[in-house]
Amino acid sequence: MRRGFGLTQKVRAKREWIFNGHKSREVRYCVDFEDINGVYDTMKRGIVCLFIVALVFLVSFGQCESTREGLDPFYLAGRRLFESILGRQGVLNEGKTNEKRDLFPRPPATTTVSRTPSSTIWHLHPTKTTGMNTGAPTPISSNKPIRFQINPGEVHKYELSGFNLSGDHTNLYTTINVCSEPQSETLFGKGGPNGLLLYASNENDTDEHLPGIETQFGFANVTLLQLNNTYGIAMVVAPDLDDAQGNWTYEIGMSTVGPIHSVNSHPNLYLVDTDFANALFVTGNLTENRNVSDYDIYIYSATNSINRRLMGSYCALSTHGALLNTKNTNVSTTTRGPGKTKGQFFVHSLNKSTNYFAYLTQPNINMEGGVVFHSVNYSTKAEQNCQLVFDLEFCADVAFAVPGNASMFEPPELGHFYDEMARHRYTNFSRSLENVACNATDENRYSLMRNCDNCADSYKQWLCAVTIPRCTDYTLNHTFLRPVKAGQSRNPEVNKVIRPGKYKEIMPCADLCYRIVQDCDPSFAFQCPKKGRGLENSYGEYSDNGDISCSYPGAVYFLSAAHHITAGHFLSLLLFAISLFILW
Repeated sequence: MRRGFGLTQKVRAKREWIFNGHKSREVRYCVDFEDINGVYDTMKRGIVCLFIVALVFLVSFGQCESTREGLDPFYLAGRRLFESILGRQGVLNEGKTNEKRDLFPRPPATTTVSRTPSSTIWHLHPTKTTGMNTGAPTPISSNKPIRFQINPGEVHKYELSGFNLSGDHTNLYTTINVCSEPQSETLFGKGGPNGLLLYASNENDTDEHLPGIETQFGFANVTLLQLNNTYGIAMVVAPDLDDAQGNWTYEIGMSTVGPIHSVNSHPNLYLVDTDFANALFVTGNLTENRNVSDYDIYIYSATNSINRRLMGSYCALSTHGALLNTKNTNVSTTTRGPGKTKGQFFVHSLNKSTNYFAYLTQPNINMEGGVVFHSVNYSTKAEQNCQLVFDLEFCADVAFAVPGNASMFEPPELGHFYDEMARHRYTNFSRSLENVACNATDENRYSLMRNCDNCADSYKQWLCAVTIPRCTDYTLNHTFLRPVKAGQSRNPEVNKVIRPGKYKEIMPCADLCYRIVQDCDPSFAFQCPKKGRGLENSYGEYSDNGDISCSYPGAVYFLSAAHHITAGHFLSLLLFAISLFILW
């Protein structure tokens, strides 16, 4: 291994894991100082080494992850395509035991090949075709996928010719999606074949040199780099199964523009919350060239085999018969939470206490096919004492399940009740704020760092969080939950008007209180309880694992760690800079 800090090696290792599918080997980072004169210099460099290791870790974990500007704040969730498909996103399978299993236990089905000898890249060891009777190839058009059925043991061959070469940088992308599979104990059994095999080449002299790859979760891609001719060939091979009932339906496409089918390892769909019949999701940041209408959502029961076999197939997800999709989902946009405008999907008509998978896809714009994003595994609540509300007028950042009574209130009516209650309580504060010299000169203002707008915003966020409780099932046993029996809500108006049954509350985050003290004029005399002296009875703390362990406006599962990562990143950079200044 090359000596030194290993920053380049670490970045390369991560790219191999994410894009090329290899299980990344352990990379050890150490710093060797062989030519150091004196113990003092050794100690100095040792301290710097520690800071650099911490810096490399934070940069690799959180670089380009702004929660304020342009970049997608939800990438801080850190959910890669290789995580557990039966694990949970936040507290998704609430109260249930989750079996941990890799989403892609084997490397993703992608092979990249370059015909330039000096830059040949074999990221996987592809199998070679031997002795296959392929017959004459079927012509295929660029950028236009075709769909066929194939029986066990059959081989289908395709030919793409006459496309234009763009200098030395023309690549040929050959992709396949498995739309459906035959029933087979061999196919679904442990250690059996995973599915169809895809081979591709731009050599037309023999089939012996075709690099190939096995489909993984219904998807495979072979990319040929820097082509030297205008000919491409692809083959689809079905395993010979004696017990197969039926055949495969697949979709294959070849293009020099880009992959017709693809799987995006970055998460782009995030659970906001659920109740007993509904679920709310948001996307990552939208842009001028990316609208919510560019996406589709599909909801499948967790028991559907597509979640185990074909979750990487755009063809399967869009044709397999989802329980719900974009057509029967309420689609809108929202500016709630950090970042920019996001897409919003409100999924209804779900069953209580049921596990589901949600899939976000993005159809291609200039050609058929599309992208499949990381799935979201979630569960609806078991009890009807919590109802999901969102898009409130005053407390616009509130979007979660609140104490409700489904026999008396529909969610919009319930949300309006809570929103008006918070608005009414804010009135007295706004009058008091008018007595503060908000427009005074810098010399006469209560703070050079804060102003009345900061105070008003912090107070509103705190007020909405304490006035509108975040509710979940009473049967859950997480330590951060506060049990509330019927008629014992902290808010008397909730007991009187809503009259919910027993539930458990996710308490407001303590820093909402701290911000009021920091942002408002001392004349308000705001105070927060201290740890060990009442804080734990009224407020909660952020979780480092993505769970929403305290309530704050704009919360999304696996977004809560963003603030901590960003702050830690800044602190490490500051300490590192100070260390260099002192030691050198």
